[in-house]
Amino acid sequence: MSVSIGRRVGRFIGIAATAFVMLSVFAPSASADGAGPTNYESRIDSIKPTVKGVRIEVLGSEAFLQVSAEPGVRVQIPGYDGEPYLRIDADGSVWQNRNSPAKYVNTSRSGRTTLPTDLGDGNDPKWEKVSDDGTVAWHDHRIHWMTNETPAADANGFVQEWEVPITVDGTEVLVTGSLYRKGNALPWPALVSIAAAAAIAIAVARSQIRFVSPVLIAVSVIALLQTLIMRAGDPPGSGTSPVPLILAVLALGCALVSLIPKLGLPIVGLATTLASAALLIGWLVPVIGVFWMPYVPLGLPAVVSRLLVAAVAGGALGSAIATVLDPDSVRPRAH
Repeated sequence: MSVSIGRRVGRFIGIAATAFVMLSVFAPSASADGAGPTNYESRIDSIKPTVKGVRIEVLGSEAFLQVSAEPGVRVQIPGYDGEPYLRIDADGSVWQNRNSPAKYVNTSRSGRTTLPTDLGDGNDPKWEKVSDDGTVAWHDHRIHWMTNETPAADANGFVQEWEVPITVDGTEVLVTGSLYRKGNALPWPALVSIAAAAAIAIAVARSQIRFVSPVLIAVSVIALLQTLIMRAGDPPGSGTSPVPLILAVLALGCALVSLIPKLGLPIVGLATTLASAALLIGWLVPVIGVFWMPYVPLGLPAVVSRLLVAAVAGGALGSAIATVLDPDSVRPRAH
């Protein structure tokens, strides 16, 4: 009787720990501001007049506009009101005007921010160095869609044109482009992949191995690697949240802790196992759109990213289900 009660108490505390972790991590993990799954793609159509020594490109499908200048080339990038905002000097140093409203508005993809109360006149710049590599990227809100309403698009997905002015070695240059949108796809391949991964996790837990931790360790490593690859594609200073990386590391840590046989009460293994699964579910929040959105700028081919994220989702879900149904599956089966 005491064993049965202990199992029930352990299951209850494990579920409570899971709920606590999920509530704690869902909101901050969703605030990651790097490139992620999206319905939109922004393309550069022309750069007029043609200038040498400068490379301009869109990163993350539509998340960032990036300008790179070769040594000896000077670039000036105005803010939305024409005030000095960014500049690249001939020696490759990159500077940002602290008095430009664009500095603050462009720190997030949404553009929602509170300007400093002591913000000075943007035309009286206060320059601060941000790098020395001759490259700067920012969330330019002219190149992506800024409202929650779905825009009208033609048969080719075209939504609108956009333009961004810059100055290169004293020459005024106009960068023009177009924004496109594609609708969501039915996520049935993702659902099949998730179901398969969950079934494998449950089968492992209920087989002769009868142990869920190896599954959680494997999918935590997948989540960690996908995060590192994904973040490697974001430009420096992009404001990318570290939360997804923290979640993946913590999930791996909890899964490893559950392997320690001398922790005392079985409840510890139960709690750490469920916490690992919950952390992985929290990790999924900012990338969940990978399953149905058409553009997947996560650093790998779209099909590979979708399969990896599905493995994490299915592995975490299956491990949680197996653990709740059979708390003994958190420990290796005695032979």
